[in-house]
This record gives sequence, structure tokens and C-alpha cells, in this order.
Amino acid sequence: MNMIFSYGSLTSKFPKAPSEKAKLECFCELDEYGIYPALIKSTQMNIIFGDMLQLTDKEMEQSDYYEGHPKLYKRVEKSILLDDGSYVMAWVYFFVES
Repeated sequence: MNMIFSYGSLTSKFPKAPSEKAKLECFCELDEYGIYPALIKSTQMNIIFGDMLQLTDKEMEQSDYYEGHPKLYKRVEKSILLDDGSYVMAWVYFFVES
């Protein structure tokens, strides 16, 4: 299984995927790219709330396609805090800034 941290529309794309509430603590912030949220770098530490999704390899390929990886959004592996207090490594899509 592939672990993905979703802070926006990906959660609705995979409604049957196992998921749980989670958060990302990083030097980043949410912005917008059209109607979609876009995670970008920041000089301040922020907490981004979202969902931890467990995707199959096929769903992971679909996720990359939806996110325009690697041209529009780039996958970066980050430590994610789950509601039970544990941390897991998961992929997070960051907006590619020009």
C-alpha cells in the first residue's frame, strides 16, 4: 500500500480507500491553483489538516495523473501525524512553483 496525505480533492477521488484524519507540520502553507488547493513552501511553520489515504499501486498511478505529477504537483515524502499520536511517512503533493 502507498500512503498519501490528502489536503484537498484527492480524498473525494478515492472514497473507498482506507483513510483517517491526520496533519502535516511543515514550512508550508495552502494556496490556491484555480479552484484547487495548492501546498507551497513557506518561511513559517504551519499545520495542514487532511486525510491519510492508503492507495493501491493502480490508485497511486491515478493519483499522480490527477495531480499532474511531476509537472504541476510534485510528490515529496513527509512525516505525518495521525490522530492516535503516531507518525508515518507518506507522500504529499506540493505545487511546483515557477
